[in-house]
Amino acid sequence: MKKIDAIISSSSPIISHIIAHDLSEKYNIPWIADLRDLWTQNHYCTHSKIRKVFDKRLELKTLAASDAITTVSSNLASNLRKFHNRKSVYSIPNGYDLEESINTNISLSNKFTITYTGSLYNGKRDPSKLFNALNELIKEKK
Repeated sequence: MKKIDAIISSSSPIISHIIAHDLSEKYNIPWIADLRDLWTQNHYCTHSKIRKVFDKRLELKTLAASDAITTVSSNLASNLRKFHNRKSVYSIPNGYDLEESINTNISLSNKFTITYTGSLYNGKRDPSKLFNALNELIKEKK
């Protein structure tokens, strides 16, 4: 049987952290919880007040057992440090290092591509400004 050095859970979905919490405790494996979006402090979530109370308790209890928490920005990391009253919260920004990311065995095309892997939160995020800007650039042949 191979030894597992660490568990990294990433959300959403939140259940991944609950499962990681249980596995970490059962097998005594260090665990890092990665929050791509905040759990209960996510301003896009519109749960009832009673649901928010229970969710906050669950978040605090679950993530208290993690060895570290990571998120996508220093502002979110700061919020999580305060909410969880702990120092082991780190920011790992989205993106990549161009110098480190290029596989020279792959030839790139001249085709312009945009990839968005986030959530639109049922219409609460509006990508129309991006599409309008792209449309303007196309009209101007840029």
